[in-house]
Amino acid sequence: MNSLKFVLFLIILSIGCGVPKNVEPSAEQLANADYGPKPNNDEIPEMVRRFLKRGGYFDPNGAEIEGCTEPRTVWLDEFDCDGGPDYNPTGKTEFIFAWESRCDINSKNRMGGFTGFRRESYTLKNGKVVCGYIPTSTNLTRVTPLGGVLGGMLGAN
Repeated sequence: MNSLKFVLFLIILSIGCGVPKNVEPSAEQLANADYGPKPNNDEIPEMVRRFLKRGGYFDPNGAEIEGCTEPRTVWLDEFDCDGGPDYNPTGKTEFIFAWESRCDINSKNRMGGFTGFRRESYTLKNGKVVCGYIPTSTNLTRVTPLGGVLGGMLGAN
């Protein structure tokens, strides 16, 4: 009976360790946040296309990208997207302050047919997409070309 309690304790302990903490930037971090320059709305589709190329999407020039929203300021924590060393050089800050735009993406499948428009979110900083979605053959994968991958694999930058 004691071994059963011990096993249950270990299971509960391991589940608790895998849950990310709920973190928010402090008032001081928000006051001193560097979001970078606001992206021009007309340039966002090309930024997304370059992101798709860097991410290894097989036909980035064939993807239809339209309807991008006006960029708004956002912050990401370490569990949302790994921004890599360019956006966290000291390793002490766990937040990326950037801009976000949502775009309608119509990607092609391997047969050359369009899969239909999907509204996706892209995080932008200093003229680049630092986190977003790249269409794959089966689903959309949330990645960053700066080294982190959530839900899939990514080629070199």
